[in-house]
Amino acid sequence: MTNIALLRSLLKELRKCSSAPQQQFTQSPFYKYILSQFRRFDTTTEQQCSPKHESIQVAETYLTLLKAVARHRQLVNTYKCREKTVSEAAKLVGLSLPATYFEEK
Repeated sequence: MTNIALLRSLLKELRKCSSAPQQQFTQSPFYKYILSQFRRFDTTTEQQCSPKHESIQVAETYLTLLKAVARHRQLVNTYKCREKTVSEAAKLVGLSLPATYFEEK
């Protein structure tokens, strides 16, 4: 992943996690810090090459964390919102209940 693609992906995931509107998000400390770090390590000399690679690795790690948190939130909303019926719980593990018939009196 290129640096600019990594930066865009990271900001996109942060924007999803943020409750602030778009205009306020660009003024947030997260946004400013990430941009300053990417600008700081944008051009490095041969002697300072290691910090640049470390910063890219840290950014990729944060991006992975943000994506995992968003996916976890989505899964929790899908499966833990309410108590499941017996038939829904059976379907989650690949089972199906037999049809039941009631006799009228």
